[in-house]
Amino acid sequence: MENQVNVPPKANLANPQKYNLPLSRNIYLKTDDDVTLGVWQILKIEENPNHGKQSNDSIFKNALLDSTDTIIYFHGNTGSRLLDHRIELYKILRKRFHVITFDYRGFADSTNEQPSETKLVKDCEFVYKWVANKTQGSIFLWGHSLGTSLVTHFLFNLKKKITEPAGVFLEAPFTNMADEIIENPIAKIFTFLPWFDYVAIQPMKKNGLTLESDKYICEVDAPIIILHAQDDNVIPIKLALCDRKEMQARNGRPIIFYEFQSKCGYQHKYIYRAPEIGDIISDFVSLAKKRKQ
Repeated sequence: MENQVNVPPKANLANPQKYNLPLSRNIYLKTDDDVTLGVWQILKIEENPNHGKQSNDSIFKNALLDSTDTIIYFHGNTGSRLLDHRIELYKILRKRFHVITFDYRGFADSTNEQPSETKLVKDCEFVYKWVANKTQGSIFLWGHSLGTSLVTHFLFNLKKKITEPAGVFLEAPFTNMADEIIENPIAKIFTFLPWFDYVAIQPMKKNGLTLESDKYICEVDAPIIILHAQDDNVIPIKLALCDRKEMQARNGRPIIFYEFQSKCGYQHKYIYRAPEIGDIISDFVSLAKKRKQ
């Protein structure tokens, strides 16, 4: 996991407003196993003349307690919550939601310890429960790349133990870690060798790094929308979790697939640039809320 790269040298994680995110704050949460997670809370931008003014902590605390919908963002395996493409997505999401985004342990200003799939899933569970125990509104989740697998994994773990989210956005998901390794352009050169599985795949499984989204997604009751670009140069669209097997295994529970054409040039992390992304989000939220009624 490339958790140590792509963090700007002069990054100021303690002040999200520096990154053109008014009405936002940085906080730290302490998990049950004594890990500190760096978190940004970004308030929904309301249509009023005071929306750009700084607010005190009480406004942020009260905002989580009201009925406004909240979305939690789970990032991929590089950098931190302040990377440019993530910030641009927050700006879109905050038009409809309160936004919560955070760094897993081992990333950015969260506790510096070696991450593992199990530990990262624990972090996701903790943040979700923290929000669920506060808000009166609906909760949506947005996972990108690695974050898509962590989201489906923790929802798989929590099934029937806590209220599920209203809906789940999966941006550039993949089936499982083994498939992702095999589809890697460099690894493909060696896949024909008889020892490839023993050297490249089995060590991952032995160390508990499986990221089996194709297993977890079948047990998620919440509506799901999958967003994937045809020209994704990191996770091929063929791994986008939307084959017939996954569709049938969900037994009619809503799953939508939205494919962005190669000519758009969105690749792995620029889907937020799509002119229609706002409508896609709004339509999915409406669908998810109708299902809850």
